[in-house]
Amino acid sequence: MSDELWAALQRWHDGDVAAGSEVIDEVFPRMARFFRNKVTRVPDDDDLTQKTMLALARARPRSPRGSFWGLVYGIANNVLREYVRDKHKRVREQADFATVCTHDLDRRSVSSVAVRSRELRAFVEGLRRLPVADQVLLELRYFEGLGAREIAEVLDMPQGSVHRKVQSGVERLRTIVAEQLDATGAGSGQAGAEATEAEPPSAQALQAWAKAVRDRLG
Repeated sequence: MSDELWAALQRWHDGDVAAGSEVIDEVFPRMARFFRNKVTRVPDDDDLTQKTMLALARARPRSPRGSFWGLVYGIANNVLREYVRDKHKRVREQADFATVCTHDLDRRSVSSVAVRSRELRAFVEGLRRLPVADQVLLELRYFEGLGAREIAEVLDMPQGSVHRKVQSGVERLRTIVAEQLDATGAGSGQAGAEATEAEPPSAQALQAWAKAVRDRLG
């Protein structure tokens, strides 16, 4: 499929409108999902998706040296980084994506991913409280299903580093999700003997929650 999309992208660049529609139909829903949990206002995800599609229409890679989705998500990640810089109001210096998180951009904002389960809400908010670099890494792995080679292309890192960084990000996420579960438990009226500190969820639980959220995002 990736080879077919590379060919369709080339035909689109050569003026084939039907090929452009084929690429858009495949890419647009994924981009909408990619940005959904990383914005501070609901309309922003559509704006970032449109910017990504425009950049893809203008991109002219000479040959498919990497993967098609590595190219697409690489463009999307650059669009996201520009968004974070703008929101973080650090025009004159590089935003540190290893420290700044989506939650920091606007602490009043909430995710536009609508979930009812307390655990899923804690999971979604936990992702937003990770550094942007970790959030992107984990969502590429668990929401978008990218492999190590494609993730390495998107994030411009050695392929051998991807597994280690995923494991590190998962450990951070487990801790943050437990904190979120504690906070929501206290807010729901648990007190006294009934109030217990939440255990960090297992990696298997995180994978199951990621699948549930991904299914909801479509």
